[in-house]
Amino acid sequence: MANAPAPHLHDWTFPDARAVVAIVHGYAEHGARYAHVAAGLREHGLAALAVDLRGHGRSAGRRGHIDDFASYHADVQARLAATQARCGELPRVMLAHSMGGLVALDLLASGASLAAPVAGVVLSSPFLGVANRIPWPKRWLARLLAQVWPSCRLPSGLDAERVCRDPEQRRFYTDDPLVFDTATPGWYRAALRAIARVHASALSPVNLPPLLLLVAGADHVVSADATRRFAREHRLEDAVVEYPDYFHELLNERPPERAIVIERIAAWIDGLLSERSPGSPEEDRRWGAPPTSG
Repeated sequence: MANAPAPHLHDWTFPDARAVVAIVHGYAEHGARYAHVAAGLREHGLAALAVDLRGHGRSAGRRGHIDDFASYHADVQARLAATQARCGELPRVMLAHSMGGLVALDLLASGASLAAPVAGVVLSSPFLGVANRIPWPKRWLARLLAQVWPSCRLPSGLDAERVCRDPEQRRFYTDDPLVFDTATPGWYRAALRAIARVHASALSPVNLPPLLLLVAGADHVVSADATRRFAREHRLEDAVVEYPDYFHELLNERPPERAIVIERIAAWIDGLLSERSPGSPEEDRRWGAPPTSG
């Protein structure tokens, strides 16, 4: 992992920003799909950066393949380091969608020190379980292939009709040459292991940065019930905001609907900025110290 090429960076920073949002995209997509989100955040004085995780977008790597989520951890760490290099001590917030949410939680649960401090974490439809149970023959085949041909590319079942309701965004998704519709058995095995680690972890409000957990009530990709269970079991119910009729990609719903989500994220970040009290122990936990796992 140390010799892996640097991930491709998307930079929407600007002078005089109040904070910077570090975006982690979901599976089979890429950071450029969040340009409109960055534009919406800019209206609130918030800059943004994103990377294409390895095997995604313009970053190197086999499409959609990974052996262990530790490689994704390294990409997120590189992105956090890039935000510090480009934005100095500007407060940082992580915004992670779907698989990106799983990567963020798995990284936090690992107890590793972050490459740069974060003020808080926003999770959009985190991948903590699948919306519909995968038939057992397909699960059996995936387990077998993970042993003998882990990088084999199989249909993922992801399509534009399931990710959002906005016709324009569905068309963009279908026509985007950097979006793909396959998954590998090795990635699937790594994802299941990461999900298990996160659910079994000791994450809680005590050892996490401030968290905003956005749930799409009509999600057809990831399990909203799994996210609710995670929040309940880890005493994070107060962090949950639900959007009952929204599909998986909350930030790609129709313009008035996604504007509501962006407004909610910006307001939450405003709250973090207003609560900051330099030099206090609470400020140290919230704004820089890595979480503990106990």
